Amino acid sequence: MGNKTGSFDIFTYIKTPYEVSDFYGYECANFIFEGRQAKIVKPKKIRQGNPWVWKARFWGEKHAPQTEVALLEQGFYVVYCDVAELFGNAEAIRIWDRFYFFLQDAGFSPKSTMIGLSRGGFYAYRWAIQYPERIACIYADAPVLDMKSWPGGKGIGIGSPENWEIFKQDYGFTTDEEAISFAENPLDMVDKIVTGGYPIIHVVGDIDKVVPVKENTDSFEQKINELGGCITVIHKPNIGHHPHGLDDPKPIVDFILTNALEDTSDILECDSLDIFLLIGQSNMSGRGDIVCVESFPGIYALTKENKWQIAKDPLHFDKSYTGVGPGITFAKELKKEFPEYCIGLVPCAVGGTSISKWMPGAYDESTRTYPYDDMVKRLKTALKSGKLRGILWHQGEGDYMGGNYKQYEARFDTLLYNISRDIDINMNDVPIIIGEIGRFLETESPTNESIKINEVLNILAKKYPNIYCVSSEGLNHKGDGVHFDTRAAKELGKRYAEGYKTLIMDVGPTNCDINVDSLFQTNISMLKESFTDTTEYIRVLDNDNWKFLFMVGFISGINTIYDCHIARTTKTMVIAIEEWYNDKKEKVTCENVKSAYLALEPRFFNDIDEIEIFGKELDKLKIE
Repeated sequence: MGNKTGSFDIFTYIKTPYEVSDFYGYECANFIFEGRQAKIVKPKKIRQGNPWVWKARFWGEKHAPQTEVALLEQGFYVVYCDVAELFGNAEAIRIWDRFYFFLQDAGFSPKSTMIGLSRGGFYAYRWAIQYPERIACIYADAPVLDMKSWPGGKGIGIGSPENWEIFKQDYGFTTDEEAISFAENPLDMVDKIVTGGYPIIHVVGDIDKVVPVKENTDSFEQKINELGGCITVIHKPNIGHHPHGLDDPKPIVDFILTNALEDTSDILECDSLDIFLLIGQSNMSGRGDIVCVESFPGIYALTKENKWQIAKDPLHFDKSYTGVGPGITFAKELKKEFPEYCIGLVPCAVGGTSISKWMPGAYDESTRTYPYDDMVKRLKTALKSGKLRGILWHQGEGDYMGGNYKQYEARFDTLLYNISRDIDINMNDVPIIIGEIGRFLETESPTNESIKINEVLNILAKKYPNIYCVSSEGLNHKGDGVHFDTRAAKELGKRYAEGYKTLIMDVGPTNCDINVDSLFQTNISMLKESFTDTTEYIRVLDNDNWKFLFMVGFISGINTIYDCHIARTTKTMVIAIEEWYNDKKEKVTCENVKSAYLALEPRFFNDIDEIEIFGKELDKLKIE
């Protein structure tokens, strides 16, 4: 099954008379299957594995065919078997079951993408609950998820008395009370849907009065998320029940492509990848239970075979039991902030390794690998496809006993030096996000050396301006006292993303609270003395511009006085420059300051003339 390609023609497997019609330039076979109308549209170019989408209800021009047309262009089949109006009851399931095996005998992929519009969503979910192993993913559009909402109209929706009576008849109910007590709506069975493990996307109109979002998708989404399932919801403002779909179906099509195809190496859409290296041990690799396998457009991962594929958990392959780690969520959060990024994750973490195993030539017996050497090879391969944007490090569980924390800082310094040398990059230019090991380990370690490891990790973040340390406060283990559970691993990924954004955007949370007013009132002679002790390339002049000079020096590297990150002080610098530049009443943004500053680097303003040069640079930027 699912492997007939080349000259394969699905129409030859139809055993009853059929007619061929045109479906937006594609051939569509129309035939009767066990007394029901059925349709199969075939692509012009068949994709390996014969992927297919199954439209649960409604067909034709009025029912948002743009998604199906786009998928036909990608090599998907589109099928339909009419079971109206059975509302997904046992008879509907039996008919679809036989239709499914007909398609399997013909060579279709074992898993389909279900498309459910309106009441079709109810049909699609009833089928998916019965046969989760047959589902690749679900796209539901303004879906009915509770019969009480529609056609019942027992809430805020308008309902449909005629279809409510049909629903009652289909399920053998004789009274409204019996129908209202029906407990097999998709909304009632979210636990089984989540257990099914398939990703879901909904598209809804926010002012839908027929199938109100509040009674259907909103409640459904909340329950899915509470149980750790995978769902994406696209809201259409000021749109009702119709029209269905999106004018540009690309977000839906990308979702289906990424979740329905086994091999996605042929749909890499990026000329250059924004590459992130993932290193450390098991909590970077991921040991969280995989509730559903979800992937996202524009996020790729380098496989064990050094091929770029659309990323999905498990990312790593260091052990046979890898699971959910922080990597996917980190990338997903980054895409929200930087949609232009085309992210390439390079998973290289190895479970159970101490930091000493991350040295050149070090061999890990349990995995029979050379963690550092293998990482260098994979990263060099990855960098042929893009630029290194950041490094994610999570390690320390292998060093929190036996006094190893005492050598941790020096070994981490060596690790950075080795990567810089072997990859030929300036590590000072690479954002590095490191994470605390689980604070729950403190109760497991009688000598509290896990606390020491976390202290060292935070020291490293203060030591290097391009390093951010992520807190593990409040994160739980999966029951083994060592590994983050799925929810914690995803939350850790969010915190890594926030750390990265803080480093590159020069904004965000800070441990360095500067009182600007009191800072500017500090005795200038003390500032001069401090600068003399700290640097040779800047002088604070006793004039009206000393505040500006002080902040330029601060951003240039004189951060040891206040024990703050350079990356966490730009807001303060902007305030200073705004005051200096106030006579023109113009706003100075972080990005403008950075651009103007970089234009003059490394001269660092030795006198008044250089301040004037800086002002001219600001003028060139047309500050807004």
